[in-house]
Amino acid sequence: MLHTVLRPIVRHALRVYFRELELEGVEDVPASGPLLLAPNHPNTLIDVFLVGAHLDRSLRFVAKATLFKGLAGPLLRALKAVPIARRQDGPVDPGAKQSNQQTLDACERAVAEGSAVLIFPEGVSQLEPRLQRLKTGLARIALGAQQRTSEPVYVVPVALIYDERETFRSRARVAFTPPIDVRPFLAEGSEEDPFAAARALTAAVRQALEPEVVHVEQPELDPLVEQLDAIYGQRVRHEIGGRLAATAGIARAVSAFAERDPERVQRVRAQLDAYTQALAQAGIDDRALRRGKTPTPQDDLAFWAATPIALWGALNHLIYYQLPRIAVSVLGPERLYTSTVKLVVGLFALAGCYVGQTWAVQHYLGWSWAGPYLGTLPLAGFVALLWLEALGVRRRRRSTRKALRRLSPEARRQLQEQREALIRELDRARVDFLAEQLDEAEDEAGDPS
Repeated sequence: MLHTVLRPIVRHALRVYFRELELEGVEDVPASGPLLLAPNHPNTLIDVFLVGAHLDRSLRFVAKATLFKGLAGPLLRALKAVPIARRQDGPVDPGAKQSNQQTLDACERAVAEGSAVLIFPEGVSQLEPRLQRLKTGLARIALGAQQRTSEPVYVVPVALIYDERETFRSRARVAFTPPIDVRPFLAEGSEEDPFAAARALTAAVRQALEPEVVHVEQPELDPLVEQLDAIYGQRVRHEIGGRLAATAGIARAVSAFAERDPERVQRVRAQLDAYTQALAQAGIDDRALRRGKTPTPQDDLAFWAATPIALWGALNHLIYYQLPRIAVSVLGPERLYTSTVKLVVGLFALAGCYVGQTWAVQHYLGWSWAGPYLGTLPLAGFVALLWLEALGVRRRRRSTRKALRRLSPEARRQLQEQREALIRELDRARVDFLAEQLDEAEDEAGDPS
C-alpha cells in the first residue's frame, strides 16, 4: 500500500529534482514473477528511488545495516528495506553474520515466491566513474531462488548515470538492460566447482552493465573523459540515445583506444589541451563557440508571458528553496549522501511549506481563499523553476556575446578553427570505434563477413 502511495510522489519529485531524466528499457522489465534488479551504485538512496519509481510493482531492497541506525532508519523500514552488515563497515560479529544469512535466505524465498528485490552487486556506493568488482551474493540468491521455483527467475541489470549528482536540476539516466534468464546458469555448477554458476551469472551481469555505465579502466583518463564529454557529448547525444548515454559511450571509447591505440589518445589529449588553453587565454569557454539554437520571437514572448506566474511561484516557494541547502549545511553529510538529503528534505519541506502557508491564508482570509491559493502552488512552483533556468540561459548567452565581442575577428577565427579540427578528429575516432564494435559483434556471432 505504501509503495502505491509513494511511487507517484517520488516519481514526480524526481522529475522536478532532475532537469533531464533519460529512461530506457523499462518496458522490457517483467511485470510479474520472480525478479532481481541489479543496478550499479553511484548515488546511495537516489539509486533506489530512480529504479523503484519507474516500476509498476512493489520492490524490496537490501541496504547496509549502518544506515538503519541514523535518521534514515524509519524511512528505510517504511520502504521495506532489509539490512545487511558489511565487512568494510567494521568487524562483523557472529550475530550479524547469522542475521546476514537470514536476510539472504529471506530474499531468496521472496524472489522464488514472485517478488521483486533490488540488490547492488557492487556492494558499495562510490564516486569514481568505474564499475567496481561485483560480488556474487546477488547471483547466489538468483540461483537459489530458481531452485525453489518452476517459474523462470530473471535478473535485470540497471545502468545509472548522473552528470552532477550533488546538484539540483542536473541530469540522470536509468537504463534497464534486457532481462537475464537464470535457468541456463544452473548447469554451470558442478561438484568440483560449486561456485561456477554464481561466477558465470555475475560475469553476465557485469557484461550487461559495463557498456551502459560511465566506466573508465584507467583512473588517469578520468579528466580526459570529462573534458571530451563536455565538448563532444552534446554533439552525439541524439545518435547515441541521450546526453548521458553519450557520456557512457565516450568513456567506453576512450578506454578502448587507450588499450589499442594509446598514441591516438595522446594526440587527442594534446589537441584538447591546446584548445582548452586557448579558450582560457581568451576568457571564454567552449559553449561560446557552439552554434546553438537561436531564440525566436515566440521564445521571448513565452518567457515574458510566464513572468507573472514565475514570480508568484518563486515568492511562495522562497522558504522551500532554501531548506534543502540549509539541511545539507547543518547535517554536513558525506558527498555521496548530499543529493539524497536534498531530495528527502525537499519532499518533507514542500509538504510542510504547503500546509503551513495554506493554514496561514485560511487563518487570516478563510477557506474561500485558502483552497484556490493551494491550487496555484504546484504549477506556479514548476513554472518558476523553468523560468529561472531560462533566465540563467539568457544571462549566459548575453555574457557570451560580450566575451566574444572583446575578441578580435582573427582570434575568434583561430579558436573556431581549433574547435573544428578537434571535432573532426573526434568524429573520425567515433567512426573507427563504431567500426571496431561492429567487427567484434560479427566475430562473436560467427559471421566473418
